[in-house]
Amino acid sequence: MKISRIFFSLILSVSISVPSFGADFGTVVDIGQYSMVVSPYVYKALGGKTKSNWQRMSCSNAASVALMVGTVEGLKHIVKSERPDMTDNRSFPSGHTAWAYLGAGIIDYEAGWRSPLYSIGAYSLASAIGAQRILSHRHHPVDVMVGAVIGIGASRAGYMLNDLIFKKSPPQFKEFVEDGKSLQFSISSSLLIPLNGISVPTYSGFSSSEMQTMADVDFAVNQKVKLGGGVGLRLRSIRGLAEESSPEVEKKILPRVAASFNHQLGKSLLLGCHADAGLAINVTDYDNHLNAKRVRSCGGVSAILDLATSDNSSMGLIVGYDMTSSEYSYHYGGVNIDVSKTVSSIEIGFRTSWRF
Repeated sequence: MKISRIFFSLILSVSISVPSFGADFGTVVDIGQYSMVVSPYVYKALGGKTKSNWQRMSCSNAASVALMVGTVEGLKHIVKSERPDMTDNRSFPSGHTAWAYLGAGIIDYEAGWRSPLYSIGAYSLASAIGAQRILSHRHHPVDVMVGAVIGIGASRAGYMLNDLIFKKSPPQFKEFVEDGKSLQFSISSSLLIPLNGISVPTYSGFSSSEMQTMADVDFAVNQKVKLGGGVGLRLRSIRGLAEESSPEVEKKILPRVAASFNHQLGKSLLLGCHADAGLAINVTDYDNHLNAKRVRSCGGVSAILDLATSDNSSMGLIVGYDMTSSEYSYHYGGVNIDVSKTVSSIEIGFRTSWRF
């Protein structure tokens, strides 16, 4: 078996196993956050081809690690946010997620040019690690989202600094249909900030933000229009019934269909208008005081600005508006109460995309 296949198989197997074990799989998460940064060096030492030589890769990654660690530790010291499990006040931002996305960004740059599967496996593992930090009650959704942005931003900053020093030209978009590629796969992570959150007296946290991770496949109808859909996971930390109650995580699975219209801005930027509609399937096991209707509708619109990171990949900023219908029933003050509401949220996030 080729080294490339071994390398990808390891990334993919761990990325699948992390969410399967959930909150009890902390050891793999602890190892995974650092191993992703190290893996390109192991890959190169075993004879694999990377985009950079040893010197360039080491210099770029040293700058990325320094920027990421300095930012994460500085914010933890300044903000002093309490964790959901109340063990300490170092919740914001998530260091595990920052390390994971830093490693994913490095793998994407160094090996993604050979096959998008390297990058997809790496970002899938990073997304799983971020989700596990919420499921294990170690972080709030906003902690994970900010950690992801810091990690992926630091990985890009290190290579951009190196490119500026050596005056390398930035990657450019090619025509999506004319170059023979009509399939696009993307992984996105977003923070949903509610404008009119649900109020449930026996529970706190229902007005807090949610983290949404989506995997989408789009087919190009022509150079401007793409149709497709995908599935994702939405997570929100909640606490109920009393201050001494244990933290919980509300989990929703999101199947959806989508359409987008895209316009290229120059050679390296692509602006897209995206619309989607689907279902929010609640899979949370609440206590006896609270129930939620399992299947509700959801949908939204967003603008996505993509920056080319290679001939076949890009990274984008997402700003949008989401509407999700929610319905809860709970027991409060000796009375059963039903609450039904459509929650409107501002969506802010990023995505990584690959073309086949």
